[in-house]
Amino acid sequence: MVCRNCGSDIPDTVKFCPKCGTMAAYTPPETASESVEPKKKRSIAGPIILTLVSLLVVGAAGAAVYGAVKTNEFRGVIAEFEKMPEGFGSLGKYQKDYEALLEDSQDAASHFQFWKYEEAAASMDSLTAEIDSMNAAVATYRDQYDNIVKEIETDGKYVMDDYDEDYQSAKKALEESLQEFDEQACKSNTADLKEIRDKIVAGNVEKASEYIEKAQDIKNLFAGYHMHPFEEYMIEGLTADIEADRSALDYVKLQDDYTALSDWAEKFSSVTYSREQIEKYVQADVSGQDEVKLYINSYDYQKYDFKLEDFIIYEKYNEKWNECLAEDITQIEGMLSMDIVADISGSMRYEFYDMQLAIEGFIDGTYSDTVLGLSTIGSIYERHQEFTTDKDELINTVWGLECYGLTSLYQSLYSSVVYTASAEGARCVVAFTDGHNEPYGAGYDYDAQDVIDVSLYYQVPVYIIGIGSYVDSAELRNIAEATGGAYYANKTVYDLKDVYMDIYEAQGRMYELSYKTQVPNDKNRDVYVLYADPTQNLGIRIESELNAEALQTAYASSGLDASNLGAYYTGSKYLSSDDLAKLGDDLTAVQTVINIYYAKNDYSFGDSENGQKQLAKMIDLGVITENGTLDGDTVTEVLRADPVLWQNFSALYNYRYEIVYTTALEIYRNNPNISYNELRSLINQHYGEENETRFQGVISTAWKNILASQ
Repeated sequence: MVCRNCGSDIPDTVKFCPKCGTMAAYTPPETASESVEPKKKRSIAGPIILTLVSLLVVGAAGAAVYGAVKTNEFRGVIAEFEKMPEGFGSLGKYQKDYEALLEDSQDAASHFQFWKYEEAAASMDSLTAEIDSMNAAVATYRDQYDNIVKEIETDGKYVMDDYDEDYQSAKKALEESLQEFDEQACKSNTADLKEIRDKIVAGNVEKASEYIEKAQDIKNLFAGYHMHPFEEYMIEGLTADIEADRSALDYVKLQDDYTALSDWAEKFSSVTYSREQIEKYVQADVSGQDEVKLYINSYDYQKYDFKLEDFIIYEKYNEKWNECLAEDITQIEGMLSMDIVADISGSMRYEFYDMQLAIEGFIDGTYSDTVLGLSTIGSIYERHQEFTTDKDELINTVWGLECYGLTSLYQSLYSSVVYTASAEGARCVVAFTDGHNEPYGAGYDYDAQDVIDVSLYYQVPVYIIGIGSYVDSAELRNIAEATGGAYYANKTVYDLKDVYMDIYEAQGRMYELSYKTQVPNDKNRDVYVLYADPTQNLGIRIESELNAEALQTAYASSGLDASNLGAYYTGSKYLSSDDLAKLGDDLTAVQTVINIYYAKNDYSFGDSENGQKQLAKMIDLGVITENGTLDGDTVTEVLRADPVLWQNFSALYNYRYEIVYTTALEIYRNNPNISYNELRSLINQHYGEENETRFQGVISTAWKNILASQ
């Protein structure tokens, strides 16, 4: 059946349309009596009354059904409207309208005022559309806000300068209007933020172009200068970084990089035109774990007021330059180690007293915390006083020296440098001598170049004071100046007071610059230091290699002892007198170490009883597993090719001579009329040596030198 009102399908079993409530066309079925029995005459009034009553009943029921359906539908609309805020960011200015409309609609539904439903539903649709439009507009402004913030704070890094306050204020105002869903405020505040954004971007782009142009000018300006490698690295690197910063929109780093380049260029220019330019450090100390100390000489020895934060320090390690932090800069004021080397050879007999007097005055002139040592130049090199701050003890030792013997000048200077290299802080050697070199004659004597080489290796300058009328000034001056020291000649004892003050000024008033390092302190590296102070007309511009490995080997001298003779075979450090002294007067031990140098370089031990005995000892010590193939002369040339191995090999030979000479001199003094053969026999007995010819050469040389020195 189809509803005659709305056209909906109606089941045959219902009387009213479930959609609109209209009564369906219904005819009750005929009864059996009416179909069989003849019809009776009926009263007209009764049916009419009955029909009217029926119509009233049916109308009321239909209206009730219609109202119920419409109310249910309306309540569904209300339910959707009630959930509507969940789909939006905010109701904003429509909050009260929404609440009032919702309340009115719910009241109409509660009282079945279905004639209000259509108008209320239309109002809800209209309000929803307005809220939707507001949210869409605010969302657009939020997107614009996000894009601006992303551009300024994420995609690029901009220098804000004077715009920072305005930017933060506009940003905050827009955030507040977005939070309140105030469409008009959002529109206005978005425009303000865009305007600030445009100014920031334009300003940074303009400034970046200016910096790039100025950086190129700096690069062109210094292209004609003699640049150190670091300086070329600095200019090339920073100008390239500035270009890269612009491409990355990192204007903050661009400004920092340009400032670093500009500051460095300004300091570099100031150093170039300063009256005093310090172009090298004198010494270095790498005994600390993560600290380097550079000792810098101020030529005028003035008391400069350094500003630590103005130092630029870089180290290059593994092909990479790393900036280092300066920690301290102080004038050391006497805090240094100084080995005094006194010439006690026979040629000094007429100036010996004056020399002792001069040394005493020198010692008195040093500060109380200066560490001083004393060694002597004679037929052999001898240490008479280890480093000490006890001046009285040192002066007493000086006056206790005796004048005799030959002049092992280069050997003694060399040994003093190696000994002094192991001292901490600033270090130097001060020698008092007439400059005559009368070597050991042991076949492994040192020359002036050996002294210079070891001094430069360990950065220990040698100061030489020429004593007497017949001084070899040219050679002594060459040694002193080549090592970074100075030479003084033809000075009276009174002049020497000024001389030792000059030396002390140079060494005792150096500045100690310490900085933190990331490089292991046993590794070599390049060091660059730049400092400029136009007010004091001072500039420091240093770039050089820091030979930390050499310095570390000097500090490690105490690691050797006679319990491990194999450790004395080393090409990484120079053996000091302290190292050799650990062997004592054990002539056999010294000879064993010499044999190790031979054995490790393929020496062929002979078939003699002694040769086979030494070969067996080398095998037992694990030095070699089988005899070598080379003769002694060839091995000597192999060793000579390695400067450090050769000097250590020579030092062992010379130390062997010193042991024998000291013993021979004592025997000679106790037996003035002794013969050479008797002396040789007593020396062999002293050392328990059964082979009387084994040390014949060195005993013979000692004998000749003893006689020559008397």
